[in-house]
Amino acid sequence: MAGKGNFGIMVASASPAIAEAIAASGIDWICIDAQHGAVTYNVLHNMLAATSSHKAKRIVRVGGPTDRFGIQQALDLGADGVMVPLVNSRSDAEEAVSYCLFPPMGQRSMAYPVR
Repeated sequence: MAGKGNFGIMVASASPAIAEAIAASGIDWICIDAQHGAVTYNVLHNMLAATSSHKAKRIVRVGGPTDRFGIQQALDLGADGVMVPLVNSRSDAEEAVSYCLFPPMGQRSMAYPVR
């Protein structure tokens, strides 16, 4: 997509049906807000499953750079990436990235596939 913009939508609703309808609309990305939205672990699982057959990249906004479980759960459930707010220093960024990568590069724990 070099030289072109892209279009996406933040979703704070806890509705898998709404997330799926948005993902099916042809957008480039959908960001599920698990920081401020009403998104629990089970709801996030259902939202990611409902959007998995569409081309939109699925990003999950987590609680912040210290949200180890939120970051790992989003990735374990199949998110294409995470948006990490409240990164105010290099050490914040390094901590968040460490939860995305498996050892020896990071601290992400291994999980059996949930999907």
